[in-house]
Amino acid sequence: MFALHAMQIIKLLLHIACVANLVTLGIAGEIRGRVLDAAGAPVPHARILAAENTVAQITFTTVKGAFAISASAADKLLGTEGNLTGETTADAAGRFTLSDLRAARFTLLAMDSDHGFALRADVAPGAGLDLVLKPGAHLGGKLAGLTFDPKKHVLQLKPRQPFHNILLAPAVEYVGAAGFRIGPLPDVQNWNLVLTEWVLERGFSANIATEPVDLVAGEKRTLDLDLARGNELSGFVHDLKDAPLTNVAVVARSVRTPQQERGAVTDAAGRYSIRGLAAGEWTLEARRWTLRPTAGCGVGPKDVFGARVLTIPTEEADSGNLRIERLLGVPAVGDTAPEFTALTLDGRSVQLSALRGKVVLVEFWATWCGMCRADFPRLREIYAQFGGGTRFEIIGVSIDDDVEVVRRVTGALKLAWPQTALGPVETNPLAQLFNVASTPSSFLIDRDGKIVAVHKSGEELRVELARLIEIK
Repeated sequence: MFALHAMQIIKLLLHIACVANLVTLGIAGEIRGRVLDAAGAPVPHARILAAENTVAQITFTTVKGAFAISASAADKLLGTEGNLTGETTADAAGRFTLSDLRAARFTLLAMDSDHGFALRADVAPGAGLDLVLKPGAHLGGKLAGLTFDPKKHVLQLKPRQPFHNILLAPAVEYVGAAGFRIGPLPDVQNWNLVLTEWVLERGFSANIATEPVDLVAGEKRTLDLDLARGNELSGFVHDLKDAPLTNVAVVARSVRTPQQERGAVTDAAGRYSIRGLAAGEWTLEARRWTLRPTAGCGVGPKDVFGARVLTIPTEEADSGNLRIERLLGVPAVGDTAPEFTALTLDGRSVQLSALRGKVVLVEFWATWCGMCRADFPRLREIYAQFGGGTRFEIIGVSIDDDVEVVRRVTGALKLAWPQTALGPVETNPLAQLFNVASTPSSFLIDRDGKIVAVHKSGEELRVELARLIEIK
């Protein structure tokens, strides 16, 4: 049977809860067309999904389980007529009509279990088009070299390059104790087969293996993931006092591309053992996250990080040891806010110290974060009420991958304050500076540069600002 692991379901539901859709002003329209197979014959009863092309989203698990996500109530207030998502089924002649769509641009996914998939982006209402299906690919194989525990292990197939408004999370069919089958799959060539282990005490998933796999339309591929084949690297993760650090995710990442990853989680003695390493250069990284203190999309801040480069196989007995100089913290109330300079979406430079004398809110958000989007109407009101740009300033820090999506969203939602879009948390310098790994996250800074509140929103933020703005 097809199965989504319990933690996959939780993460998928959290992702859905965190997704929000952009509203584009306009009137309702429709998209018409045909669904054809590779030979040009009509495909009756094929499913067709549509999602507004900016941040509305299609989620794919199976042909029957795929769905399009509607907008949040906060976003709908900015729109006029028409829907942001659509779904229909082709008739006996392969014809379809998606009706009552917003005057925007849409991504379409057509699919049929026997004939495959067609993906089309940037389609406007009024368009007539043929969606030609390509046969779906299949991937199967076995896991070896570990005892697979469905209570803590999750196997997933992820596209190597994510699509901004299609979440591909194909369901995995487990066969026996160690076998798996995945498919049919949309026409995406570059995938990663990812095995993770859930670290319940810390609320994050640790990477155990990432194996690149390339698929072509219609291919039936077998891939056996053997974590016992290859070299082994063992070691300890300790602090400066030689105290063991437990529940640390240690990952070896190949320098060559496409990257392989092999990992493990430290035990009570701080020990780990990674197997299945090919000869060559690897980057060894140790990370541990904390539980997020408030509701949001993502994990809590990191408290452990260390890295080194090494060559496998290694002759040094202690080459796998990592000593963590200090546990990472998060800027807290009473701290001086860390200084930064960053470029905004319009190319201007914003420097935190240059805003001394104003109250500043540094707001971390993402276009796919529903909680962020729901709070924007109140944040616009607060910005106007407290003299946004004069006595009070907001610096928006998007952690999205796509700068252009951020630009369109901030314009459509009328966010007037300075906005930065410096990439996802792993590479975003401001997210690293404030040790932010999830959204929404915020730091309220007084006129003297001191942090006076964290993760405040809505009425709590309004009350705090009223107190600060009154202080002369």
